[in-house]
Amino acid sequence: MTWINPDETAIEEFARQVPDGQAIVMINLLRYRDSASLQGETLTGRQCYEKYEQTVLPLLIQIGGRVVWRGKPRFVVIGPPDERWDDAILVRYPSRSAFGSMVNSPEYRAIMPFRTAALEDSRLIATTAPQSIGQLAWWLFRLTSQFRRN
Repeated sequence: MTWINPDETAIEEFARQVPDGQAIVMINLLRYRDSASLQGETLTGRQCYEKYEQTVLPLLIQIGGRVVWRGKPRFVVIGPPDERWDDAILVRYPSRSAFGSMVNSPEYRAIMPFRTAALEDSRLIATTAPQSIGQLAWWLFRLTSQFRRN
């Protein structure tokens, strides 16, 4: 099964499970179509997604968001061995409501067809920072920091 756009149930659960008022980072896993047709133009899925990115970036900046990291997934260490992703992108939003205001704006709705046409499959995973670090995690962090300095 492929996943491109959220359904109403996912949107409702996102609002229930992800607290507002704190930064979120969305993990984007993307697999592009070989070819994408949109507005009478045939492009590769990657080219179509690049058009989407060029237009969404100003909207992202406008709400205080930013791309944190982008990389090429090489190998699935834990997961289905045949799973394949073309790009992984981490995008930070100042809050759940900032993300919601962007994706519900008329400007975003106008460019959404580029994303939809570009993708064969995707995952969008909302993450939040832990409110506190446990003692064991803090101890391990300090220990590994000492080894890195030596």
